[in-house]
Amino acid sequence: MEEKCNKKKKKRVQIKIMTQFDSKEKLVRLASSGHIIGHRSLNSNNIYSVSAITLSDTEVTTYPKKDFENALKESPKFCFEFMMFLADELLNSEKHMKAISSMPVKCRIAKAILINALSFGWDENDSGKLNLTLPRKDIANYALTTYETVIRKLKELSDEKVIELDNKSILISDIDALKKQAMEIN
Repeated sequence: MEEKCNKKKKKRVQIKIMTQFDSKEKLVRLASSGHIIGHRSLNSNNIYSVSAITLSDTEVTTYPKKDFENALKESPKFCFEFMMFLADELLNSEKHMKAISSMPVKCRIAKAILINALSFGWDENDSGKLNLTLPRKDIANYALTTYETVIRKLKELSDEKVIELDNKSILISDIDALKKQAMEIN
């Protein structure tokens, strides 16, 4: 399958996966180096209603759908591994939706910051600073809240010394406190 892949080379991988819902753009998930994207369109001939937006220079490898389907048919081991990958994706998606629906907004924002950090890592020159901080609008979108609420809750987290705000960047001052905040449920 490697010889049939199509590579477009750049540098670092930071992608947000977006969709339209109720005429609003929604952040579905974040992807980084080694993540698979586009796999959810395998089940139909329809155009998939999700788009990927690169947030930095990115290297993308694509496989023709027909070749991928043939590889699944020809290799039971590959098919099984891909099925396990899809099951994990579904489980993670269900966990996220269940958790986010019962979390207070401040916890959802803390979770969005953690997901941002886990997906894109930390700045090489400053260990607490996120390598790429999502725009406040995207944090609001992921946390199912408003931009204004994100601004207020980020200020609260900053006042509590959990994070520091440096212009549009976020620095995590206390990762344990941020994790605790992200796990808190009503």
